[in-house]
Amino acid sequence: MKKQLDLLLASAHRYNLLDYTVLKLCLLSLGTMVGCSFSRFFEKHRKVLAAVFVISYGLIMVKTITGYCKVRKQA
Repeated sequence: MKKQLDLLLASAHRYNLLDYTVLKLCLLSLGTMVGCSFSRFFEKHRKVLAAVFVISYGLIMVKTITGYCKVRKQA
């Protein structure tokens, strides 16, 4: 398991500025969706936030998994 985590961290070291931007967008949209349950202001934007979260999460996971596969082949 430690080897798997080390390979995942090595793949995360290959992130560029755009990847970190997508990661932050993913976390921001998730936090705002959680906050939607406490505020009526964001309730009408919940579907947009969910879409942003799903897309950004998917992009980050694809980048991480492809980086993991590349690092694993090199190791």
